[in-house]
Amino acid sequence: MNEIEELRKEIATLTEKVEGLEGRIAPLEKAPRKLPQEWLELKKEIKEFCQEATKGKRYRASYLQDMFYSQLRFIFDIRHVDDLTKEQCSRVRELFEQFKNTNKPSSTVI
Repeated sequence: MNEIEELRKEIATLTEKVEGLEGRIAPLEKAPRKLPQEWLELKKEIKEFCQEATKGKRYRASYLQDMFYSQLRFIFDIRHVDDLTKEQCSRVRELFEQFKNTNKPSSTVI
């Protein structure tokens, strides 16, 4: 066998291995993540607060919500807020209460 044939054979073997791994990865990627119930409830409260706080304002609720989520991503060093753990939810609750107190909707427009 010459060197080219050996390399082709090695490539074929590696290709089979990669295809086997891809078959094992695909189901894992499709499996839904189980988010902590505490986080799901808090996430709903955050959304509702932001919607209420931005009524009549020129900014959308998603802008205020994004501001809070950005703080969480920084504080907990996570890429996405859904990466929060059940254990972190109590701290998130404290931060949300502070956030609500500093971002209460006002009846007067400046």
